[in-house]
Amino acid sequence: MFAIGYELQGTGWAYLTVTHDDIVRRMEVSYIGPDITDLVWQTARLVDGVPLVTIRFETEPGEHLWTLRREGDSMSVHIASDVGILLDVEADTWEDVTWTLETSTSLRVFAAAVLTAFDAVLTTLGVEGYGKKWVR
Repeated sequence: MFAIGYELQGTGWAYLTVTHDDIVRRMEVSYIGPDITDLVWQTARLVDGVPLVTIRFETEPGEHLWTLRREGDSMSVHIASDVGILLDVEADTWEDVTWTLETSTSLRVFAAAVLTAFDAVLTTLGVEGYGKKWVR
């Protein structure tokens, strides 16, 4: 089973959770950086054929770096926390990164998990309610 959860906690904060079988990675993220909509857009890019996307979720201080790499109909998901601003994500140099989650799944399963998480947010809060609670 592969799932993504996104729960708003107060104003401007959320818990972003990735579950793959018995592995669970929960991250606190802040409104100063990307949110669930950015994850939706980056997933759409993967579906469109882009081979690698990265997202940096802010956590004040620190960040969670996600690299999503498409490999045909499959994909890998790598998450690192507190990687710092010195990492040049565009150069694709990952030697010094300690990944807190490394897994793979099908692109279809990943995209469905992202859309399910996004749908849950919109069903609970609506677009306007989400914008107010996320401080957009």
